[in-house]
Amino acid sequence: MALDKQDLQDIKEVLGDVIEERVGGIVEEKVGGIIEQKVPGIVDRAVEPYFNAIQKDFNIVYKRFDKLESLIQDDYKRRLEKLEDQIKEMYEALAIKPKLA
Repeated sequence: MALDKQDLQDIKEVLGDVIEERVGGIVEEKVGGIIEQKVPGIVDRAVEPYFNAIQKDFNIVYKRFDKLESLIQDDYKRRLEKLEDQIKEMYEALAIKPKLA
């Protein structure tokens, strides 16, 4: 992914700060602080579209699982109702009064 204007501006600021601090002789301490401040924002902006795409894909998968679960539940309900009807017919054919639980 290409860097946008804000990324380039942040990098330019980091480099400018590094050059200024190098002249002052406190490179390691300041560079670490500058990198800690600037790099996370650059990284966040760079990976955010990928995280959004992944979240969108997971939402699609969750919806499909919900639909599949609903279809399975409907199928089991239909099958149970069919079994109840068949048992009722069997009781009637054998002239047996069913015991209610």
